[in-house]
Amino acid sequence: MMADGKNNDVIDITKLIMAVMVVSIHVNPGGGTRALVLARIAVPMFFVIGSYFFFQKIQKSNNRTETIMFYIFRLLKLYIGWFIILLPITLKIRNYFVNGIVDGLKRIFFGFIFGSTFVA
Repeated sequence: MMADGKNNDVIDITKLIMAVMVVSIHVNPGGGTRALVLARIAVPMFFVIGSYFFFQKIQKSNNRTETIMFYIFRLLKLYIGWFIILLPITLKIRNYFVNGIVDGLKRIFFGFIFGSTFVA
């Protein structure tokens, strides 16, 4: 839906196609590498579409700092929520504590900050 309240079917269809491409990356039907290379455009396209709407909202906002902080906290809540939900699975698969508790906590912290926390 566009910021002015009108539907934008082109963006909706593009997001649907990109979602199918993301699923195809994860299920890898038939092991076709050409399709997977093409499908890698999906995640950057989601960022582009999301940025388009985000910056439209920022431009129309009276308090840009407040709007940006709202989105930062919203994303942090989502990320921390998934971090907590997937923590038991991640701990089991990644064997964080093989070299001791301190090393394990350090690896979890750096994974949380720099993005290789979740098993994908």
